[in-house]
Amino acid sequence: MKKELFIRSKSSNLEIALLEDGKLVELHREEIQQSLSVNDIFIGRVSKVASGLNAAFIEINQPKTGFLPYRDLGIEFPSYVQYVKRLTTQKNFKNSVHLPKLNKTLSKEGNISDVVNISDLVLVQVVKEPISSKGPRLAGEISIAGRYVVLLPMSQRISFSQRIKSRAEKNKITKLLHQIKPKNFGVIVRTSALGQSHQKIEEDLNLCVERWKWLIKKIKKNDGKPEKLLSEIDKTLAIIRDQYNDEYSSIWVDDIAHYETISTYLKTIAPQRKHIVKYHHKPKPIFDYFKINKQINSVLGKTVNMKSGGYLTIESTEALHVIDVNSGRHYNKSNSESETAIEVNLVATKEIARQIRLRDLGGIIVIDFIDLRKSTERKQLIEKLHQEMKNDSAKHRIFPPTKLGLVQISRQRVRVHKSLGSSLETISQERVMAPGLIINDINQALESILNNQANKKKSIFLHVDPIVATYLKKGILSLRIKWLFKYGLWIRIMPRERFKYLDFKFCDRNQTELKF
Repeated sequence: MKKELFIRSKSSNLEIALLEDGKLVELHREEIQQSLSVNDIFIGRVSKVASGLNAAFIEINQPKTGFLPYRDLGIEFPSYVQYVKRLTTQKNFKNSVHLPKLNKTLSKEGNISDVVNISDLVLVQVVKEPISSKGPRLAGEISIAGRYVVLLPMSQRISFSQRIKSRAEKNKITKLLHQIKPKNFGVIVRTSALGQSHQKIEEDLNLCVERWKWLIKKIKKNDGKPEKLLSEIDKTLAIIRDQYNDEYSSIWVDDIAHYETISTYLKTIAPQRKHIVKYHHKPKPIFDYFKINKQINSVLGKTVNMKSGGYLTIESTEALHVIDVNSGRHYNKSNSESETAIEVNLVATKEIARQIRLRDLGGIIVIDFIDLRKSTERKQLIEKLHQEMKNDSAKHRIFPPTKLGLVQISRQRVRVHKSLGSSLETISQERVMAPGLIINDINQALESILNNQANKKKSIFLHVDPIVATYLKKGILSLRIKWLFKYGLWIRIMPRERFKYLDFKFCDRNQTELKF
């Protein structure tokens, strides 16, 4: 599989697109000056203890108060509380690399009011960004992620990614970690550690320990007020750290500062592959030049079309997402109703897996596939869905079909899901308004074509989907009439049944396509 990463920098936010074999599968957006991200570590102050929720509300010097439930405190929470207290009150307390872990641990079942009090200082880590009216969700168990390992202070366990199956490899790495990790630190070994030298793993662990030491210095200087102690690394670097492998063929960046940062980072983790970082210096914006915006516009609406002729309808609430699979025009391609159902459903699994990653849907996802009567076909469908979802790094679970034939997926949610309404601009999501998604693209293409002197005297034909054609010709002051006033040229609009909603092309009288 060929993977490509594209990074677009703006004045206010950063956009990162991941393509697999040319198809957009992940889209990340965040403000460059964003003050809170998943994995950030804070020292916070307990502002309220809610026994009814068995949780505490933590002031962390952010617009919204953090939410810390009892079950996310972690069994070593008493050790963290004692350690933070000693660091903040005993100025002469000498901190060594080895942590003073207590014998006392927290039971899985307990009451939050027995553990924390109002005004207590606590060490917390962000596990979910603010969603809707809710503040960030916090945890009392701290972790510091590296390229190959995750460091767990106040722990002694060594565990492995579920994707690491080799017992021999596990034993070899475990033996190494027992020799090099500081006392009372645990380690989670990441999938990327497979095949790496002992030296690289040790260097990565040492970097995590250094970040922990930096955090401790910040705690000792704290004056009793909530503050951020340690930030997650730059979003781009975090994606490269967590996902990079030899399948990446290129990393395109449109900002020279980001280019240099990423190049430097890649030299440290994969010096032999530093050449894949490339600087986009052309005047046309990077997402337009590589036609990523066109993909974004075509796949983040309420209706998503598939090559098979079928389409998906996606509706979302704060906690529940519903995906409806429809056969569309595919019925013309099959010999029977049952054949249509299984064909469309199997094609849909690939697009559903892509949409879940792309929109970062979390919580409960309900999929209404086209009804299948045979148990063998239902089994085949679930197996295919499992296969397509295997590249999803978020924790998820796929449940068997219900009696109504609905397939349910529970998926980890850490940030707000993406849609056209929330990530691009507020526009109608109705299918009849699909042309609204590509008007800008068509306008830009037409202007580019007419700027070429060779096209000035040509007859121009615009080939589009019939619904788009209707939209362009609708009304007394239609878009086509506006083009006539602006360019002094009558554009002939040609409806094409085989075109998808967001496809278009310009041709001359001889049906030669005009490039833009």
